Amino acid sequence: MIPSNNRREYPLRLTERLMYLTYKPKPPLSKFVDSFWLYEGHEAEHKTDAEDIFIIGVHFKPGGAFPFLGLPAGDLADPHVNLETLWGPSAGRLRERLCEARTTAERFQLLHEALSSRLCHGVEQHYAVSAPLEMFGKNQAGPTVREAAKYLGLSQRRFIQVFKAEVGMIPKLFSRVQRFQRVRTLIEQMESSDWIDIAMECGYFDQSHLIREFHELSGISPAAYLRQHDRFLEQDIHVKNNPPSVYLNQVNFIQYKQKSTVT
Repeated sequence: MIPSNNRREYPLRLTERLMYLTYKPKPPLSKFVDSFWLYEGHEAEHKTDAEDIFIIGVHFKPGGAFPFLGLPAGDLADPHVNLETLWGPSAGRLRERLCEARTTAERFQLLHEALSSRLCHGVEQHYAVSAPLEMFGKNQAGPTVREAAKYLGLSQRRFIQVFKAEVGMIPKLFSRVQRFQRVRTLIEQMESSDWIDIAMECGYFDQSHLIREFHELSGISPAAYLRQHDRFLEQDIHVKNNPPSVYLNQVNFIQYKQKSTVT
């Protein structure tokens, strides 16, 4: 059974609820995958009719998707690509099996098996990717592209090329995203938001630099994001993680709807 205090629910139309579940994979997938995730529930359009829905996917770690794609991750930056384009007919078969599965545990297991079958033994990140990922994660300001390339013994052009192929974006943009994520974490944890202190803590020049870059990456200001987050918390949101009965732990594998009747 899954503990009831690890639950996240979202209100839908009428009185229906949508459940969000995640699962952390075990090695060797855990080296590349942060979590599997699943939204499930039913959405009522009328008082008697509802659609059972689920959306399932995989949240890869930075640079973790490359072994499963079959082409450089940089080629998939921004556009939406059908999984069948990458995996061929096996993607359709996986979708059918996911639709036929009766439980969340079965669906996570199917994803686990599908990814494991595509993970070549001994696959490793290029050293020009693994080391900078660690550096960008530890250092608030982060090294410059020139500094990282010099440390790795590569030209800036070659470093950018290798990094983008495996991570899906150039090092400078990745560093900006990491800094944005640190800001997001800080403002969610702090009782009051001192934007100047947060800007200095996360390596921005000043408050206006923080606000401008936050808006560029998210489409909203930090203050607007915080208001949305606070409204989210008012709904008593929790997360349902790691069912002990499953031996398992942004790519969307499937969205499925089935008409049903509410009695």
